Amino acid sequence: MHQTHIDTDHAEAVFFAAAMFTPLERTVLELARGECGTGLLPTSSLGLFLERVSFRLFGRQRIRPLADPRLEALRSFVNALHRCSRARVEVTAAALRSVGFEPLQEIWIRSTFAHCG
Repeated sequence: MHQTHIDTDHAEAVFFAAAMFTPLERTVLELARGECGTGLLPTSSLGLFLERVSFRLFGRQRIRPLADPRLEALRSFVNALHRCSRARVEVTAAALRSVGFEPLQEIWIRSTFAHCG
């Protein structure tokens, strides 16, 4: 069994980053975890069209953005991590930083919610 050295300074910093989220932000993080990548809003006209077809054929409800742009950026970033599209992750990461999240928080989210596989 392979064992890795635990960097205790980094572990303390990551714990601190988790504590930097408000209770509402932590709720959004858990919401996004449950969506498993399905909570991404379509970004193209084709995506919007397919979403409308899916609703008409299967009754699947349209994905609604959260009212708070800061919380929606958080939700979109976690959903992008589940999708594993590097380009989409970087776009949503830039949006996350633009609404005021710290780099340490971004690192914590990446390490906690990345489910590429």
